[in-house]
Amino acid sequence: MEINISDFEDYKKFLKSWLECQPNKGYGWKAKLSSAARCNAAYLSQVLGGAAHLNLEQADSIGQRMSLSDAEHNYFLLMVHLARAGTPSLRKIFLNQLQSARQEFNHLGKRLKFESQIDELQKINYYSDWAPSAIHVSLFNPKLQRIPDIASYFGLSSKIVRSTLDSLVRGGFAEKRGDRYFAGSVNVHLADGSLFVSQHHRNWRLKALQEIRNTNEGLHFSSTITINPEAVGKAREILTQAIEKIRKVVRESTGEEETYAYGIDFFGLRKSD
Repeated sequence: MEINISDFEDYKKFLKSWLECQPNKGYGWKAKLSSAARCNAAYLSQVLGGAAHLNLEQADSIGQRMSLSDAEHNYFLLMVHLARAGTPSLRKIFLNQLQSARQEFNHLGKRLKFESQIDELQKINYYSDWAPSAIHVSLFNPKLQRIPDIASYFGLSSKIVRSTLDSLVRGGFAEKRGDRYFAGSVNVHLADGSLFVSQHHRNWRLKALQEIRNTNEGLHFSSTITINPEAVGKAREILTQAIEKIRKVVRESTGEEETYAYGIDFFGLRKSD
């Protein structure tokens, strides 16, 4: 089981949940964390189960020992600040900072750690249709690195595939070696404010509609719901975690692979007056 640090405001609850998620229920990890914090294990147990608190130096050392990301580490230290705050006004300050950090941490692009920036012309070509990103991803499959194989797989003409591959090579997304094409290291994610976001989503929603009409395969689900505003954040978090888990499954996938697409939509239907 994986936990998301931004689900917590209490650093003690986070630490206990984190320990529970480690192999053998975290056996041996209390000693490792107390050693990093330069305190004895008994004191760390008092912190986790009582009124004692870590100081900031101890929290910093523990966060490093847990191999937290920079965003997670900063969030962890803010939770310690909040717990140690001695007045309501100081607690309010740290609580506001924690809430801002949660929004920043949960921003999808940063949460999923996408990388690489491409120039505007490359974006125009890459997001002009569903095919460039599909062909780009397919190059990781050794069986889909030649023009005839790619054309047959996606049901595209060799002319379109060749033109698309030429564009991918110019943009650094692919490399050509003989008659084979190989994927580069570029992993693209559009920022929320990008002009190409709507085009990218449109490409794949139209492709999904085409697949629904042409085949009974695949998983397609649409629904209209009513939901308490307080539960919207929870539903959004569930979907975000699902994306993270799918990406983890993809990273760990081995053997013969196929190319798939998935898309998730979750939005309110009320329009402002």
